[in-house]
Amino acid sequence: MQALRISRDVGNADWEAGALNAIGWYAAQLGAYDEAQESCEAALDLFRRQGNAEDQATTSDSLGYIAHHVGQHAEAVARYREALVQLREIGSSTEEAGTLDRLGAAYAALGQHGEARETWRDALTLCRQQGRDDDARRVQRQLDALERATAPVR
Repeated sequence: MQALRISRDVGNADWEAGALNAIGWYAAQLGAYDEAQESCEAALDLFRRQGNAEDQATTSDSLGYIAHHVGQHAEAVARYREALVQLREIGSSTEEAGTLDRLGAAYAALGQHGEARETWRDALTLCRQQGRDDDARRVQRQLDALERATAPVR
């Protein structure tokens, strides 16, 4: 909160937006989704006005996370897809892998298993390419669980 106050005092909109997104992300981690939504929406508006594509993407990802955790899975998919477009435009494959992972979870929650599978496979590929072994193992476990859950009963 102090960073938000300082950024407003000095009139730096990028810093203000960054502080708002951070407040929103951590509020979401604590389950304060209304506060998180409000902070991230304000951050996204400021980042858009500044033309800051990378931070727009991470804020859209934050909003996807919030939507997913309040059961608005279709909204989460839309937010994550928006983030992915921007991340791919700027070539941020590290952030892309995380967003793909979260997008896969939103698809799975909607029962869109084919989309979840494809998205998690893309996330897995990026994690492996980046040497993110722990993340790769976690995504592989999600894929395996999806395969077990959707396998035909014999």
